[in-house]
Amino acid sequence: MRKHILSAIAFILVFSPGFAQSSISPKDAGKYVGDKVTVCGKTSGFKKDGTRPTLIYIGSGTASSQMNIVINSGDLKNFPYKPEEYLTNKNVCVSGKVSEQNGKPEIVVRSPENIRVEEETGDVEIRPLSLEGLNRYFEEK
Repeated sequence: MRKHILSAIAFILVFSPGFAQSSISPKDAGKYVGDKVTVCGKTSGFKKDGTRPTLIYIGSGTASSQMNIVINSGDLKNFPYKPEEYLTNKNVCVSGKVSEQNGKPEIVVRSPENIRVEEETGDVEIRPLSLEGLNRYFEEK
């Protein structure tokens, strides 16, 4: 019976979007240009200049950020908050296709559904889920 439950849980975790998706750090985003990924990191500032796209910096520094979240000015209406204010200095995960602008990786976001704000819990290492580890956990119980 326990093996059937474990198999069902493993199936759900593997085939459910979001649950089994692993994330990468902002410093590694440049390795995934052209791929759809989830990047998690702390935002460090923003740049908003009239009708130009809003840039939310992720990683160290502002101009030297490791990657950017880009929100085109026409898409700001899709957000119930001001992204440049609400997202600054927060731990976020952003999902989308990585592109590159002026040698820096970026993800263009059109709606808030692509950005998740994480709670501050200190330094947390995010690792992909291991089904082997999950099975070992239940076998020990």
